[in-house]
Parts: sequence; structure tokens; C-alpha cells
Amino acid sequence: MQGYDTNNVFKVIVDIAVDKTTTIGMHPFINTKTLNIKYSDFEKFLKKYNHDIEYIDL
Repeated sequence: MQGYDTNNVFKVIVDIAVDKTTTIGMHPFINTKTLNIKYSDFEKFLKKYNHDIEYIDL
């Protein structure tokens, strides 16, 4: 699968308060839809495409 960020310029920033034991909702660029995935699967996806998560305290 070819991604859009092949040079790994994209930076993922997540608030440390996000509950990593549940699902997270994301906007798939369709205004009437929400994609819900387990946080652990989100981490696996990012790792597969060589992206780290930067955690910040908002």
C-alpha cells in the first residue's frame, strides 16, 4: 500500500489524557462518517508506516 507521506513529514501528536485502552474516533474525510478503531491498532498502523507518536499534556 502506498501512502501519502512517504517522506515521513507527517507528525502525530496525542494528548496524554487519551485513554489508550479504548477506541478512538477519526474523520475519514466523509462528513457523515466516523472511523472508530482500537487505540492499540492505531499505534500498530503508525508503526507500520514509520511514524512515532509525540505525547503532550494539554
